Amino acid sequence: MRRYHLRFDIWFSLLMAFLAGIGVEWLLERFVIDSAYDSYYAEKVIADGEIGGQAGEDAFRAQSVGDMQNHETFTIVVEGIKYYNEGGAFGGDGYWNIIPLASGERIAAQLNNDAIQHTGESIYQGDSILPLGRLVEEPLDETLAETLQRFDITRTDLYIDMKGEGGPITKQSFEEDATLAAQLIIGAAVFAVVHTLGSKFGIFPAFFRFRKRDEEEE
Repeated sequence: MRRYHLRFDIWFSLLMAFLAGIGVEWLLERFVIDSAYDSYYAEKVIADGEIGGQAGEDAFRAQSVGDMQNHETFTIVVEGIKYYNEGGAFGGDGYWNIIPLASGERIAAQLNNDAIQHTGESIYQGDSILPLGRLVEEPLDETLAETLQRFDITRTDLYIDMKGEGGPITKQSFEEDATLAAQLIIGAAVFAVVHTLGSKFGIFPAFFRFRKRDEEEE
């Protein structure tokens, strides 16, 4: 079996790029991520009174699909964390919860978890006031609908939007995305600079060599 070995100049440049990536991660974690995430979070938070934002006292408390069809916006009050314990699944652009209504209906919904208000001393006590939402009378994705039917969903021809536009991702996801992007950019730049300097000073062979065409044609 044929074996391939990286040339010294390639693996040395890769090693420098790798070490630079570790340095970038260290710098981001200690001096950049916290302040960057705070700024990002402030821009992405959904305002109260908007779809996906916190529901105010004047928001209609829907108890059935019929209530939702008669109100442009509404909220739903559920016991404890039933909005989470009743089942759900990932699909499309995020996670889908099954919301139990007072009418006995069980409807799929996407939630902005940061806007859920808890009336008890903990999330397990009292009631949870879900974010301001709207009814979307469009069918769920077929695969998602089949998955949610395992949790006794009653309608798949509509769903509740309590997520709205935007909304912040978690700090962990933000940090992972920012670190990966920075490492790729810095790593590529360091690799190019190290190898270019090594080639310039004759330490490494050049990646490309161009042959001059003969001026005389036979």
